[in-house]
Amino acid sequence: MKRPMNPLKALSHVKKWLEAPGVKVLEPGLKHLEIMGELIDNTGIAGRLTTDLHIAYLALELHGEIPLKKARTMSGPNR
Repeated sequence: MKRPMNPLKALSHVKKWLEAPGVKVLEPGLKHLEIMGELIDNTGIAGRLTTDLHIAYLALELHGEIPLKKARTMSGPNR
């Protein structure tokens, strides 16, 4: 993305996503911080992949699915 999206336009997109059928806001469980810390420690994931790890963790914890447009490949801790 060359320029960041206008904040009000971005919020409009998020509102549309949240109104879509089958979408819900994920709320982590009580051991969330502890388990995330263990995952980060055990995988070595850091930087920009930390968000991906967090989303994957929430999906596993809450038995959800993550729709992907394309699969990412990872060849190292910070790739």
